[in-house]
Amino acid sequence: MSILGRYRRAAVMGRGQSLLERAAQPSESRAVSLNPMPLLAVIDCETTGLASRDRIIEIAVVVLDPSTPGLDVVDEYDTLINPERDVGPVHVHGITASMVEAAPTFAEIAGDLAARLHGHVLVAHNLPFDLRMIASEIDRLDAEFNPGEGICTYRLSGTSLSKAVKQHSITLDDHHRAIADARASAEILKKLYRDAPTDLTAASLDGDLHRSFRTLRRDAFSIDGAAVLARVCAEAEARAGSFDRSYLETLDWMLDDFHLDSDERGALQVLATHAQAGAGEVSDLHDRYFDAFVAASKRDGIISELEHAALERLATLLEVPMHRVPPADELPGITAITPGMRVCFTGTVVDDRGNEWARSRLEATAVAAKLIPVESVTRSACDLVVAADPSSSSGKARKARDYAIPVISVDDFVALTKSMA
Repeated sequence: MSILGRYRRAAVMGRGQSLLERAAQPSESRAVSLNPMPLLAVIDCETTGLASRDRIIEIAVVVLDPSTPGLDVVDEYDTLINPERDVGPVHVHGITASMVEAAPTFAEIAGDLAARLHGHVLVAHNLPFDLRMIASEIDRLDAEFNPGEGICTYRLSGTSLSKAVKQHSITLDDHHRAIADARASAEILKKLYRDAPTDLTAASLDGDLHRSFRTLRRDAFSIDGAAVLARVCAEAEARAGSFDRSYLETLDWMLDDFHLDSDERGALQVLATHAQAGAGEVSDLHDRYFDAFVAASKRDGIISELEHAALERLATLLEVPMHRVPPADELPGITAITPGMRVCFTGTVVDDRGNEWARSRLEATAVAAKLIPVESVTRSACDLVVAADPSSSSGKARKARDYAIPVISVDDFVALTKSMA
């Protein structure tokens, strides 16, 4: 993102900042009011599946102002989310376990999301599905979510998102990326807003919801091919003053490409100077930012080589001493497969070309190589685990790492079985 683009984003988010302040107020002072035209929050979720037990792995919100002639965008928000389980059908949403291992959990972004939904009319393409998934996540946090009466652009358009954008000449790149789908849904709403229902009521969220100002977007995964190169923001709550939040959110946007050029560093310096923040205060914020990334990297109990490289790069950008970068953990590896080894498969397994492998096909490959497929991971009865992504957070993959059992990708598994021929 260009520096000009970031300044523009900061300008349009001015109204959004007051909404963030509102989300931090006690619930009794946050009565929902249609005053007189509430903002419209267009949402989209990518999930691990369609069942109630499934989790959100990416969410986006595009906030529109209906008081403007063109339903102007006043805020955007999107982040990947660590589902704390297997990521589900990678061939559908394109999100791998490696991409979410350093992402915030839903609990960590719930307050930031609430700031963009509370008091707004909710909009989505297939609104009931997105509301059900959000309600399930909020319920896990013992908070209250009233979605109000919103607008379903699927009902307005009468067709799927991919067909609706074609009918209305709307560009949709990266379908099944939450921010792309939310933006497309927002454009559909703009086209059909005059036909939208009028009996709308705003959503409300009440509860002790954490606000971390920490995100991880797909844009981060383009640096030297390393999936874990991610932008994150400090998990600590902002202090009473607004400088911490403003600085961290600005830094978060600027690290979209995991790089800080001279213009971006200059903009951060201007922000600090304007707030009369000294070098020590800025250094403390950089430390918080870095510590949040370290904590997220350690969530699964290991620091991989890619995570270690990402932490080194982040430390360099933030001028954090290298001695604070934790070393990479040595993980059990495997260079050959021998007949009789017991192998367990976990998750929806997809190869590097995006092809899904049925469990029966994987087991047949194992049997052909004289291996023994097993259903569970135990210390004494499993020698190898095959996952769509070795960084998988599935229960089987986590247990394998606890037992020092190698976890490999399906491509490595196929290559090793072929080498036995």
